[in-house]
Amino acid sequence: GTAPRQNGTAPHQAARSPDPVHLPSGSVVAGSFAAGVLSAVALGRLRRRHAYRYHPPEPGRDLSAPPLRPTLRHLAGAAGDHDEDAGPSLAGTGEAEATDIDATSAGTAGTDLALDDAEGRRHPGLLEVGTRGGQAVSIEVTELSGVAISCPVADDIARALLAGLIVRAGPGAAEVLCATEAAERLLPGIGSHPSIRLAETPLEAARVIEAERIARTRRLDAAGARDATSFRADHPENPLPLLLVVADAPSGESAGRWAALCAGAARLGIAAVFLGDTPAASGRVVTDAARTVTSADPLALAALLGDAELFGLRSDEAVELLGSVFDANSFEAGSLDASRFDPDSAGEQVGGVASPGGLLTVLDPLGGANQPPVSSARTEEPLPGPAASTDGVARPLRVEILGPPRITALGEPVTTGLRRRAKLLLAWYLCRPEGASAEQAVDALWPDTPPEAVLRQFWRALGDLRAALRGPEGEAPEVLEKTGERYRPAPGEITCDLWEFQAALGAAVRAEGDEAARQALCRAVEVYGGELLDGMGDAWVEPVRQDLHRRALDAHLRLAELKEAAGRPDAAIATLERAVELDRYAEEPYRRLMTLHSARGRPDALSSTWRLLKRRLAELDLDAEPATERLYHTLTASGDASTPRPVPLSS
Repeated sequence: GTAPRQNGTAPHQAARSPDPVHLPSGSVVAGSFAAGVLSAVALGRLRRRHAYRYHPPEPGRDLSAPPLRPTLRHLAGAAGDHDEDAGPSLAGTGEAEATDIDATSAGTAGTDLALDDAEGRRHPGLLEVGTRGGQAVSIEVTELSGVAISCPVADDIARALLAGLIVRAGPGAAEVLCATEAAERLLPGIGSHPSIRLAETPLEAARVIEAERIARTRRLDAAGARDATSFRADHPENPLPLLLVVADAPSGESAGRWAALCAGAARLGIAAVFLGDTPAASGRVVTDAARTVTSADPLALAALLGDAELFGLRSDEAVELLGSVFDANSFEAGSLDASRFDPDSAGEQVGGVASPGGLLTVLDPLGGANQPPVSSARTEEPLPGPAASTDGVARPLRVEILGPPRITALGEPVTTGLRRRAKLLLAWYLCRPEGASAEQAVDALWPDTPPEAVLRQFWRALGDLRAALRGPEGEAPEVLEKTGERYRPAPGEITCDLWEFQAALGAAVRAEGDEAARQALCRAVEVYGGELLDGMGDAWVEPVRQDLHRRALDAHLRLAELKEAAGRPDAAIATLERAVELDRYAEEPYRRLMTLHSARGRPDALSSTWRLLKRRLAELDLDAEPATERLYHTLTASGDASTPRPVPLSS
């Protein structure tokens, strides 16, 4: 292995990195940075899922605009566009769609996106800062301590640097310090945050650094650590955060003070970067307007950065992306007001399981972080059901998009030849059986398409779809039929699991009697094969995916109620066990499962369910809601969890 540097920083990594992402503005960010942002957003979505609230199941859909702002949407698009021409299998497991930076399709597999940030906490400053000859250029941020970035685009470079550090390190492992004036220019409106410290003036920032130097020196001496890196290795539970100071170039008498502050700062985990040339600088990086390094000193820095094209971000892009990451990281279980659940009004109990009457509060799965539960009223559109496609009659095409997407055409699975754009087009229209125009489809699927290329993009995707589904004799089912200016999936040619799921939910709503509702819900949970288009992270998918996930969870919980009310508690338990596998983090299914185990006199199973929930929430660095914790302690009170008794689930 490579030996650590003399200043105690980690050696540069040579591992292959995702390709950089080029934004329409001309900004460029590291592929690893894009991956980190998308992963943080996906984790935030999973954190919000755990606050799910039951609603009686019903058909419907959420076709709202993607909850992504432009820069974040572009990162997500870059994650999905890489395999446009790869022609992956549609009948396989969906693995061909997975990418290093496809994090928006987190689904319920939380372990895939668990907070494994140990490397970021040990070496928070090891960043990709640019490219040279098509290869990533990495640097330890503390090697920039005392360096002045001198060029017209110094602010853009600094934004990419500080944003990359915050995203890589994660909460608590790195901080950025700026004077207020510089912060407002670099990150306008973002304000103070645990990862961003603001000083009123450059003089106040210098005082903060002086205090940090004293405190950090004492901590290292007390621990017998030679530098910040070794301290982090020995104290992973209490890492010394890397402090990146971004300051406008000091001049006059203050320059000498800042030069003294930078001396030896790297050992303490402090890096001060100056924006503009200054006598305080111990090194310099000069770039042209394209952010290509034209000169650098000292020689060690020139060897690292010479001729590199450094990454850069505009202010609006940096604020948008960091804001998304901060929102995702800010969700906590305690942010839900458990006091709004009144145990005395939690609805009638049916064998220890609350009826829907007391559980009608819903958390919008696409809402912002820290959003409290909202009214159960929803505004999404009903799903116009293509009745002919759910009548049980065989069709030439069978399309499954709940779970990894699969197509069976004329009795044979489609395993090759279906390009990604064709797959997206078909799936988008299957979510809209009433149809939509070509322009609407292209705007949703490929929003950056120039106006003059919209129809060409649509025809290319539709042509790919028809070619891939052509039979051995050249016959091709008419997948999309045109009526006026609208295209719609041909119900006489297609059966689709999504349509069957919606039809089953509708049958449950219209059912006269519990037995008919139970049979309809059994069909709904059977046909729900998993997350919509599992493995695909395109922005338009996410609102529909989250909405369908919630409806499936609603169906499982209502089905369990009906089974328990019919005197089949073990069947109800089995349905709830499936629900907690469908959603690892939603607490309501665990509450109901614990209550049923208590009613059945199974204290060991009750405690096992509680431990499973806590273990899974720990994957997302979350604690159980107070309501869930109170329920567990109530069920296990008096040392006898085997005595059946009604307990409000949200108490």
